[in-house]
Amino acid sequence: HPDLLKPDQIAKISDYYEAHRELIEGDVPGWNWPRCGQSLTLTVGPSGGGKSRWSAEQGVEIVSSDEIRKETSPDGETPGSQAGIFHRVRTASSKVLEEGRDVIVDAMHIEPEHRLRQISIAPPDVGIKYVIIDRPLADKLKDAGWRTGRGIVERYDELFPAKVAAALQGDGRSDIEVLDLRSHPAADGRLR
Repeated sequence: HPDLLKPDQIAKISDYYEAHRELIEGDVPGWNWPRCGQSLTLTVGPSGGGKSRWSAEQGVEIVSSDEIRKETSPDGETPGSQAGIFHRVRTASSKVLEEGRDVIVDAMHIEPEHRLRQISIAPPDVGIKYVIIDRPLADKLKDAGWRTGRGIVERYDELFPAKVAAALQGDGRSDIEVLDLRSHPAADGRLR
């Protein structure tokens, strides 16, 4: 385009974008972020696997899907579509990165499309890491908390071994660092 924009016009466009960015999922990620070497870490593991405990020990800002659920329901139970919850997770984690800080997104991220959608918020020069976390079923059940008696822990313990292979391969992307912190994984992906 041959016409140049004046600085105040650029500022108005930027202000408008910032005021309405939650409505847009397909924007260019991080176009105006500072480049501070910030990183995006996704926990990957079943319910009760130890993801939140590990995240809390890292000294990095955390965006937790469970904590966002608790904002709408005191027990964290939000039946039905989780699309709204994860839109809020992406928005919150994007804002942390935009401020030049590292962020851990504490959620199961069992399905490849969930991981890929979450990492799509980051521009190519932001480091991305998957941290695979799980522990034996008996340990998960011991401190299942609000999940006790709902079958949630057991269901995801059974599902996870079939889903972990893609995450271990960084979903086929060479720019994703993978850290496997599972204790004693067997050949089938289950913990013994």
